[in-house]
Formats: sequence, C-alpha cells, structure tokens
Amino acid sequence: ASGDVHKVANFLQPAGMPAVSTALNGQNIADPLDSGSTTRITNRSLWGTGPSMVDINQGQVGDCYFLASLQAFADKTPGRLQEMAVDLGDGTYAVQFARNGVKTFVRVDADFPLAPWGGEYYAHPNGNGPIWGLVMEKAYAYYRTGANTYASLNYGWTGSVYSDLGVANSSFVTSGNLNNLYNTLSVATSSHATTIITNTNIVGGASLIGSHAYTIVNVYTDGNGVQWATLRNPWGYDGIGSDSNSGDGLVAITLANIQANCSMGSISL
Repeated sequence: ASGDVHKVANFLQPAGMPAVSTALNGQNIADPLDSGSTTRITNRSLWGTGPSMVDINQGQVGDCYFLASLQAFADKTPGRLQEMAVDLGDGTYAVQFARNGVKTFVRVDADFPLAPWGGEYYAHPNGNGPIWGLVMEKAYAYYRTGANTYASLNYGWTGSVYSDLGVANSSFVTSGNLNNLYNTLSVATSSHATTIITNTNIVGGASLIGSHAYTIVNVYTDGNGVQWATLRNPWGYDGIGSDSNSGDGLVAITLANIQANCSMGSISL
C-alpha cells in the first residue's frame, strides 16, 4: 500500500550470458567479463545504518561521474537512494534502473574483482562499512551499455547517471555572474544531489583533479566575503592539495576557482 514493494518478474540477462534466475538460493551469478580474480564479501551489510558519502571510494576505473552521483544521493536523499537496491537475503542483491521510464532490475552476487595488492580493485567500502557502492557499480557494469565490463564504465556525465536511476535532473552552467552561481548552488545543495565535472586543464592553482567529477556538498561565504564550495572527491581522499583531514575527500574551493575550472554540473529534481 505504501508503494515500496515491487514484484520482479525477471532480471536483466546480459548479452551472451546465462539468464539470471529469480530463485533466491544464493547461486553464483556470472560476473562482468573483465572481473579477473574475485573475492567474495560475506557478512557485510548492504546499507549499514544508512548510506553515507564516506561509503564511496573509487577504484581502478574512471567512473567518478557514477560514484560522485551516488555519493550526492547519499548526502542529500539517502532514503531515495535506498529505494534503488535491496539485499535479497541469500547473498545476492537487486538494483533498479529506470532509463526513459522503463524499469530494469539487475541481480548481482557479492563477488568483486580482487586487486593485486589485496582488497577490492574497483569501488571499495570504507573499512568494514556497507557495500552498496560496490553492488551498484557492479550492476551498472551490466546495465550501462550492455558491454558487461567494468571497462565500459569509463567516462560519462553525471546527468546520465541520474536519468538511468530514474531521477529527474537539470543541468547548470558556471559561467556568468558569480552571485547567481552561488544562489543556484545554495538552493541546490540544501536538499538536492548536486555534482560537477572539472575541465581537462586546471588553472589558478586550484586543488582540483582535471576531467573529474565531484559532489558539491554545500556553499558558504567566509568572514572576508569570499564565496566557497565544499566538494567531495569520490576517491575518498582529497587528491591534489589537502586540508587538515586529507583522508575524508572533502576539499574547499572558491567559487571563482570553480567557475574557472568547471563548465557544467547536475542537480536532482
């Protein structure tokens, strides 16, 4: 009656791969084609006490646009994010996508590519934290283009991720009056998932990674009247430049530097 229950008639069958059963018996589901050696994560919660930005830590594939979008939802609309994936109770998970209004359910197990140095090769949890980021990344490797590879996640636009998750969104540009940009981001970051992608070349000594996606957490004005934005790097650490806590991924950038180094971003509606 609440609208939160879905009957799943079938799961996505990746091209050239076995059909994915709806029987919940903990079966081993085929992994993306370029998974290599895998490690199975057991006895770990999908959501923990609820999704948080710190659960997102990017690995060895260029899907910052995807993970920055996920952490933006975790920051502003965690309940909405939790409607997109569920623990099926048998060691497998279902993730819902909704491209162009058509819902598709992808089922994955808890086998994740193993890094040569140990741990997960791609997205990885924060310590012993929840694994929703890994699960959703693996599901997107099947869904995004049908290539069924982690490599197919390289490079993209945050707005496309929002759309693939069934979330209406709009784009904003950074050009023009700086106060107008501040006002746009102030409203956006109050309750909407907000992301931005940097230009290839970073100028002005800004502590930003080129051709990279960030979550915009908030904007504020300091005592000198300078306008700032707090961003989170989906790497899980600051990257170029750092503050007193370089391991949290949060970086403070002046709005002037954002305007100089970014062109567009996305806002959930």
